[in-house]
Amino acid sequence: EKYCKMLNIEVLTMKDMVFKDIIPSSMKYQRDLAKTVNHASLAFFFSSDAMAKISKQLRKLTDQLYKKVTELDALHAQAKSADDLMTTARIYADKIIPCMAEIRKTADEMEVLFGAEYMPYPNYSQLLFSTGGKVPD
Repeated sequence: EKYCKMLNIEVLTMKDMVFKDIIPSSMKYQRDLAKTVNHASLAFFFSSDAMAKISKQLRKLTDQLYKKVTELDALHAQAKSADDLMTTARIYADKIIPCMAEIRKTADEMEVLFGAEYMPYPNYSQLLFSTGGKVPD
């Protein structure tokens, strides 16, 4: 029961993070990239190949992320409607955890493409090496 409750919270948290933070951040960054590409090409400033490729890759990953979270939502509903605790636990272990791993992988791929100001959460190096403004002992 504790296992199922914990994973239920993790699923809800992941869905919340993806729908409220990661996908909107990706869309905002893609919108700003599109504006920059448009302005740059109109002004003959520079080639927009890199930005266009980044935007295309982000679109692909955002769609993939949305599809996986939708799948996670369906699996979560299946787990919550299971007849007994053991069946629920098996759904979490066999289906939901692998689906969450795929979501995490896609989100990690997106992270390296985001501009710094578009990051919804601290990245790994910020978490590992940030001292919160304090000098380490």
